[in-house]
Amino acid sequence: LAAGARLQKMPVPPGQQMDPANMGPPRLWHRQRGQAPGLAMSRCLGDALGKACGLSPQASMLDMDLTEEDVVLVLGSDGIFDVLSDAEVIHCCRQFIETRAAAQAAEAVMQSARRQWQLRGPYIDDCTCVVLFL
Repeated sequence: LAAGARLQKMPVPPGQQMDPANMGPPRLWHRQRGQAPGLAMSRCLGDALGKACGLSPQASMLDMDLTEEDVVLVLGSDGIFDVLSDAEVIHCCRQFIETRAAAQAAEAVMQSARRQWQLRGPYIDDCTCVVLFL
């Protein structure tokens, strides 16, 4: 925030009656640029405006060894993991393990997340997902 940003939830659109609690997570906004960038993250690559607000290009990483029990790797945006638990994500993928239909598994995860967002109100965060069967 010291880099020239403010932190707040998405504003309620003019003329709409919405509970601000359903407007998603707090987001990073530039002090002088109004509604930009509006990011709900602390890491970002290649975003000059975000960098001016204090976003870092340094990724947070965890190094893990895979075992024979590991079957699927799911990479997803915060819009997925803000509304679905790890177990719910794996449940979406489980039916596609035998066919290794990664695109269909990713679609199932994204649709499940969208349904959860819709239950919260009209705001739906970005639901991006990649599934890899190991």
